[in-house]
Amino acid sequence: MSALNSSVKKAFTLTELLVSLTVLGLIATLTLPHLFASFDRAKKRAVFKETYQALAEAVHTATMEGETVWTVINKFNVSKICETNALTQGCTQYSAGGVEATEPGVVLATGATMFGLNHNRTMNGIMIGLEAFPRKEYFYIMSYKGEGTWIPDFLNGSSAFTGYPLAPVPNLTVRPGEIKCVEQACLDMLKKD
Repeated sequence: MSALNSSVKKAFTLTELLVSLTVLGLIATLTLPHLFASFDRAKKRAVFKETYQALAEAVHTATMEGETVWTVINKFNVSKICETNALTQGCTQYSAGGVEATEPGVVLATGATMFGLNHNRTMNGIMIGLEAFPRKEYFYIMSYKGEGTWIPDFLNGSSAFTGYPLAPVPNLTVRPGEIKCVEQACLDMLKKD
């Protein structure tokens, strides 16, 4: 009988295997959506930072050269240009308020959009849109090409900014040739991971 017992191999039963696979499936079901969401957030943040930096460089260059942001737009990796109206020409889907969507805009190769690239204004509100992602987000940026320091009037309760759903950054000042986030969500996207 001992020879017979030595040839029998120990193995898991079918029930044990099914229970193990069920547990692994449950763990995957609970963790994979969070993992994919984390990857999506990281990519979205990277695209936003790249877009913000390119816009900052363009505004600085335009200010130093006495040009408008629109004239230095060729510094971007642009896949589509909307020369007069970003909304009607297909550069954005944003229609929540403000005039920025009805001004010139671009779609970048990264999928980010920028609109509100007004030709003539000294003070300019520019929107950066992350429309290529499942959850679209938009961020309001202010640029300034004038003299001295500009403190946006909407921070003082001006009704000019009532169409925007944002939490304004307190004590915001914008100097010539720079851009600033107007809302906390924009600042959060620029934070280090």
